[in-house]
Amino acid sequence: MTKTENVQYIEYERPVLPKISFMIIGIPDAGLVGEIATEYLIRTLNMKEIGEIDVKSNSLLVVNVNNGISKSPIRVFHTGNIVAVNSWSPIPQELIIPITEKLLETSQLLGVTETISITGLPVQNRLDIQSPSLYWIASSKLLASSLEKLDSIKKFDEGYIVGPYAGILLESRRRNISNLVITAESFLDLPDPEAAAASLNFLSYYTGTKIDVEQLLKEAEDVRAKIKELMSQTRKQIVNYQQRPFTYA
Repeated sequence: MTKTENVQYIEYERPVLPKISFMIIGIPDAGLVGEIATEYLIRTLNMKEIGEIDVKSNSLLVVNVNNGISKSPIRVFHTGNIVAVNSWSPIPQELIIPITEKLLETSQLLGVTETISITGLPVQNRLDIQSPSLYWIASSKLLASSLEKLDSIKKFDEGYIVGPYAGILLESRRRNISNLVITAESFLDLPDPEAAAASLNFLSYYTGTKIDVEQLLKEAEDVRAKIKELMSQTRKQIVNYQQRPFTYA
């Protein structure tokens, strides 16, 4: 079996999505911004679990336990016009390509209009920033032209992005899938719920789905304590991604 064949989407249920729909992808990376955002989204919108990404690999021998039941660490949820993918484990470098390929194959299977990735943009002066700025990266000129018109998010003008979100961008271009990457100013190796909240505020506006982040901000310290071990695991994977942070501008 190839690495791609070792990654399967197990479907529990297929929702009927509206004409305009979004897949939100949250994978542990800088500041755990995407993971915190999607986990909060799933909980507050009471999203229904519709599937999971099953990975047969010694590099990802992790089981997520939910209500006493074993689950894949990469799971798929749905409500309204939103599909959310949340990973409770960092993705090893050698599994980035097969997992991102399967995620985008799943988005096509479900008929999603646009995928949205949420990630952190590590900045050295994060402690001095009260309201993290947001930047966008687009997979196509057509998507970029619509994002240029928005005032609430800036263009990620020059730089690089590595790791899982780079894989999603590249595979989106190959498949002609519209992929927006939201990058929020964040810490590199400290959980950053405030950056996640800033991303969710924009997501609420962009998708038309009401997302109240007040509770996330109130729970910020609890969130940091709860996922410190995940941050530790993620830090080890960050080192493997070409010795660079996930995003740089």
